[in-house]
Amino acid sequence: MKLQSKQAALVVGALMFAALSGLAAFAAWATGEIDWWRASADGGKTPLIMFAARFPHSWHTPAALERIAALVEREDADAWKHAESEDTADGFREYLAKFPGGTHSDKATLRLKSNR
Repeated sequence: MKLQSKQAALVVGALMFAALSGLAAFAAWATGEIDWWRASADGGKTPLIMFAARFPHSWHTPAALERIAALVEREDADAWKHAESEDTADGFREYLAKFPGGTHSDKATLRLKSNR
């Protein structure tokens, strides 16, 4: 009789462990979903970067990285537009400081050299 109650206790313990493990996995998944919703709703780059760093294996991470890349491209284009409209050495230096490997870095460097 004692053997059966020990086995029953082991089975109950195993079931409780499985249930708690499942709850922990669900909680981790739910946290990732909530963080994704918040990061994607924010519209800014920083929440998306923080999400991708915290949940690198989430199925939302590729979308976060794509949005980050699009935001950086837009920032690059806006900074270049500003530098071109100023058309000063300081404007081109500012662009290069923010985007040293940016889409227009070669143009900015050439404009700096031609203004000397």
